Amino acid sequence: MAKPRLILVLAVMALVLAIPSMVSAQLLPSHVLVGTAMIDGSSAPDGAVVTAWINGAEVKSTTVSDGHYALVVDKPEEGSLISFKVDGNDAPEITTWTQGVAELNLFATSEPVVPGRVVNIVMAELNDSGQSGTAALTELGPNTRVELSLSEGTLQSESVHIHLGQCETPGGVDVGLTSYAGGSGESTSMVAKTIAMLMDGNHYINNHEADNPGTSTACGNIPSYVAATVATAWAGLSQYLVDDRGMSLYMFTVDVKGTDSTDPVANCTGPCANFWPPLWTAGDPVAMDQPEFRDGANAEMLGTVEWEDGRSQATYNGYPLYYYFKDLARGEVYGQYGDWFLLAPQGTLLVGGTNVDPAGPLQNGQDGEDGDDGDDGDDGARGAEGPEGPEGTAGPSGSAGNTGPAGLQGAAGPAGNAGSAGIQGEDGGSGSALAIIALILSVVSLLGAGGVFFLRRGS
Repeated sequence: MAKPRLILVLAVMALVLAIPSMVSAQLLPSHVLVGTAMIDGSSAPDGAVVTAWINGAEVKSTTVSDGHYALVVDKPEEGSLISFKVDGNDAPEITTWTQGVAELNLFATSEPVVPGRVVNIVMAELNDSGQSGTAALTELGPNTRVELSLSEGTLQSESVHIHLGQCETPGGVDVGLTSYAGGSGESTSMVAKTIAMLMDGNHYINNHEADNPGTSTACGNIPSYVAATVATAWAGLSQYLVDDRGMSLYMFTVDVKGTDSTDPVANCTGPCANFWPPLWTAGDPVAMDQPEFRDGANAEMLGTVEWEDGRSQATYNGYPLYYYFKDLARGEVYGQYGDWFLLAPQGTLLVGGTNVDPAGPLQNGQDGEDGDDGDDGDDGARGAEGPEGPEGTAGPSGSAGNTGPAGLQGAAGPAGNAGSAGIQGEDGGSGSALAIIALILSVVSLLGAGGVFFLRRGS
C-alpha cells in the first residue's frame, strides 16, 4: 500500500509546482491608453467611438463612457507613432508606443484648426541645475500646444507644470504637462486653455528635479502679450509676406482696405475664420530685420484692425492679414486662389495660381527689342527599339520513331538518410480557460483517488 500512496503525493506536489509557472505565463497588456475624450472643448458623449491609427490604418477602437476612454493597442513596429480620432474627428495628440499604461487626454475638433499665434519662451537655469531650455506655445483654437526642450545638466528634471504667478513670485500648479523621459529632452502637451488665458501675466512654466519636486531646475514666464512679427520669403522670383515662422500671409479682396482717413474692415469672420485664421497681434506688429533680402517687410505699412471682442488683427498697407488652414509648413501657398492673394513687401498683390487680378487687365506695355538667336540645340537621343515581330508559323510534325527495347531492371538504391527532427513546438503562452478547467478536474480526480485509497485502507 505504500507505493500507491507515494505516487499520489508526488502527483499532487507536481501539480502545485506547475500552477505558479502557468500563472506567470500570463502576458501584461501591450499598451493601455486611458484619459478623457473631448470634442470642441466639451466631453465626448457616451458611446462616441475613439479610434487609434498607425500609418494611416485603424488598429483599435473603443467607446467613451462618462467622458473617459480606455484603449489597448497591441505592439506594432518599434517607434511607431499612434494618432487618434474621436467620433471621426481628428485629435492633434500623437504618442509613441510604449509598454504599460499611459494617460493621454484627447482634444478633438469638428472644425479645421490651424495653428495661430506662437509664443516662444526661454526657460532659465535654477539652483545650479545645469539645465535650461525653451518652450513654444502654439494657438490651436480653444486649446494650446506646449512643446518643451530641456538640456541635460547636473540635476535632471522629470515633472513640469504651468503654474500661477511668475518665476519670481511662484504660485500653485494650474496645468500639468507631459514629463520628460530620462530627465531631459523633449516634451509635448495639449492644454485645454486658450493662449489668451495663459497670456494674462499670471502664468509661468516650471521644471522640477526628478525625485525631488521641491527643487526647481528651470523656469520661464509666459508673457502677457506678444506682438505679431511680419517678414518676407521667396516664391520663384517674387517676395511675399510671411510670419516669423515662415507661414504665408494673405489678404482678402472682400475686406475694406484701410486708408489715412478710414479704418480697415475684416469681413472674414465666423466660420470663415476657421479656414482663414487672422494674424492676431497684441500691441503693434513689428517687421523682422532681414538685411540679406532685397526687400523686407516695411514697418511703416504695418497696422492693426480691432475686432468687436477686443482682439487685434495685424494689417499691411491697410489689408487685414490671414493664414490659410491648408498651409501646414513654410513655403506652402495653397491659399493663393479666388479672392485671396499673397502680398509683396511693397504692399501690392501678387497675382498667380488660379487668381484673377482684381485690378483688371494689365495695360499693354511698349514692345521690347528682339532677342538674339539661341544656340543650336544638342542632337536628340536615339529612339527606343521597335516592338518584337510576331512569332512565325509552326513547322510540320516529324514522323514517329521506332519503339526501343525494354530496359533492364535497375538495381535497388541505397537506403535513404534518416529524416530530420520535427520542429520544436512553440512555448505555451497564457493558459486558456479549458486548460485551467482541465487542471482543476485533474486535481479533483487525484484528490478523489486519494480519498478512495484511504477509505479502502481504513476498511
